[in-house]
Amino acid sequence: MNASTISVIIPVYNEERTIPSLVEIIRTWGKAKEILVVNDGSTDKTLQAIEQFKHQITILSRKQNKGKGYSMAEGVRRATGDLIMFMDGDVVGLTHRDLDAMVDPLIRKSADMVIAVTNCSKIGDIAPFDKINGERVLWRKSITRHLEEFKNVGNRVEFVINHIHRNKRVQTIHLKHVYILSKVEKATVPEAMRQYIAEAGQFLKAIIQIQSNDLTPTARQALTTAQSYIKRALEYFQ
Repeated sequence: MNASTISVIIPVYNEERTIPSLVEIIRTWGKAKEILVVNDGSTDKTLQAIEQFKHQITILSRKQNKGKGYSMAEGVRRATGDLIMFMDGDVVGLTHRDLDAMVDPLIRKSADMVIAVTNCSKIGDIAPFDKINGERVLWRKSITRHLEEFKNVGNRVEFVINHIHRNKRVQTIHLKHVYILSKVEKATVPEAMRQYIAEAGQFLKAIIQIQSNDLTPTARQALTTAQSYIKRALEYFQ
């Protein structure tokens, strides 16, 4: 029997619709040593939605929104498991079999990190989000010394994690019946568009910061120009 223990960390911001069912499926899975839900200043009823589990999980909550990376770092600092499973709070359709599939490659020592791809990662024939999905499993020891980097990167945190694992064995698995609610399903169209544009800007910033040594001056200038256009678009939505 494998002795590795699993800590599940779920950073959430305004996920009252989906977080109860997600916590329940992970709780009844029975293989997690602990479940830590980090409420990142939600303004809806997310906190009330998870109160029913307060005796089975650890709830970390703050009034001020500080971003996904900050929440994940806070969760890792409190976690005690050998393996860390990160889950976004808006995952729908997850099963115990999916959870087993995510941890199995690390338990068998055939991967250093697993990224789980949901069925909404594709846009046409391309899958731009496969490598930056929030659903992933990795060894806690691989990221503990990088937690300060997590704190100020917001939704760019997956880029940082990928960079940490750039020379390690990363396996991607597909969860065919699992999907993540789109921003349009969770907010008004103008607010959803604002969030999409903001994330695009964060992603470009991550590329510039992490790959700065590999980018040519022309590529860096192009990305910086794209960032400025995104900034102007965001000003329109304010």
